[in-house]
Amino acid sequence: MDLRNAIDPQNYPSSSSGLFSLPNKYIGIIIALLCIVSLGSAIYFLMAHNKETEFRNSFPPQNIITSPSPTPAPQELPKDIEETSNWNVYSNSQYGYSIKYPLDWNGVITPQGDPKILEYVVFNPLSATKAGELSITLTYTTRSYKEVLDSDPQPGESIAVASVTATRKLKEDSQRNISISVALPHNSNTFVLLGKEKYKDIFNQMLSTLNLTP
Repeated sequence: MDLRNAIDPQNYPSSSSGLFSLPNKYIGIIIALLCIVSLGSAIYFLMAHNKETEFRNSFPPQNIITSPSPTPAPQELPKDIEETSNWNVYSNSQYGYSIKYPLDWNGVITPQGDPKILEYVVFNPLSATKAGELSITLTYTTRSYKEVLDSDPQPGESIAVASVTATRKLKEDSQRNISISVALPHNSNTFVLLGKEKYKDIFNQMLSTLNLTP
């Protein structure tokens, strides 16, 4: 075989004719169009995002001010001035207070062994025959208002007594007897009024007559 004929390029078909055949040209055009569409979509979404960011930034941030929940006003005690107008009056100018009690009741100062109790007054109906009866008592103590409230952890309700916010609670002893307790701050000291539930009406009336002086 003649080697010159074997290496003659004219004896071999050109491979470039397969690459640029009609089907390959269409595929190249489609790929080019897809690239153009993808690039255009990316540019569009990027511009839209930038416009949205600029729109949001055009509004200055606003501070939202929240107001605290209003504190409920203490409950006012009803006052029956006519019924209590002629009641007896117990007063103590040293401790700066006075309180009324019914005509058919008495008030007795009872000494206490607790040095923090400045005064302890027991109010009983004159008809009471049982020794040591404690129908309604008034305690004036050097303990702070917080100390008195913390000594009884059960919740209470706020009431207004002598234009001062006080706390009223219900107490139950071992014999399931219920009493009403009201703690009232006065200067650095505290009043504590305690009354049996069966005398709650008189207890409330007496409490409404409490008068404090500085």
